[in-house]
Amino acid sequence: MSVTVITQVHCESCTKVKDWLSDNGVSFTTCSIDHQGSTELRRLLDSQGIRTVPAVFYKGMYIGGYEDTVSFFNNMYVSPLKSHWR
Repeated sequence: MSVTVITQVHCESCTKVKDWLSDNGVSFTTCSIDHQGSTELRRLLDSQGIRTVPAVFYKGMYIGGYEDTVSFFNNMYVSPLKSHWR
């Protein structure tokens, strides 16, 4: 599955969204804006007007933060399709 979560150290909402995705069987990749070399990542966020983390993307499409991500996947019926999301 193509889910990417952009996070930051000490971000409670980042931890919540990663836990929710894991608990619901959604595999994802994590990128942190705190690591050296994250300038390109910050530019990407800025170019799309994204000012907060977590920033969750599905197949390259920006979903949003924690609440938007939960809503997005619940609307796509994640629970019955867990094996599909892996």
